[in-house]
Amino acid sequence: MDVDVVKKIQVEYSKSDNLIVALDQHDNLHIAMHIGQGAYDSRPVERFVDEIRETVSELYQSGQFMLDGTRLSYPGCPTLRRLRVKDTMKQEFILNRVKMWAGSDESALNWYETETIAALGMTAKSAVESGLFIELVDYIEGINLGGYA
Repeated sequence: MDVDVVKKIQVEYSKSDNLIVALDQHDNLHIAMHIGQGAYDSRPVERFVDEIRETVSELYQSGQFMLDGTRLSYPGCPTLRRLRVKDTMKQEFILNRVKMWAGSDESALNWYETETIAALGMTAKSAVESGLFIELVDYIEGINLGGYA
């Protein structure tokens, strides 16, 4: 599977509070979406197009998702245990974007771990750990489009 397709789906998943990857009581993968007022609609991953089904399954099988402790329950839907993308995948995504202007993998990692981003008041690593991944991606995309750091 194309790595860029995997990254695209991961970022879209990460950016969406509405899209949820989860496990049912039999450990079958589901994709659910909030539909308002605490309700959600869920479908087994097998019912999605090949690209999404294969990507979500591949990420799960390779250990890139982790349970986050949240259970979703709504009448008429199976009880689901929510999965989140591991921070290591988020770090890899950020490093791939940063090394374009950092010049090397080592420089990108050094920036990620040590440089304070004034707009966020913390390093990129701290931003990911603090749940500010989306804000960090937006910041980096702004730089990659010619904005100022």
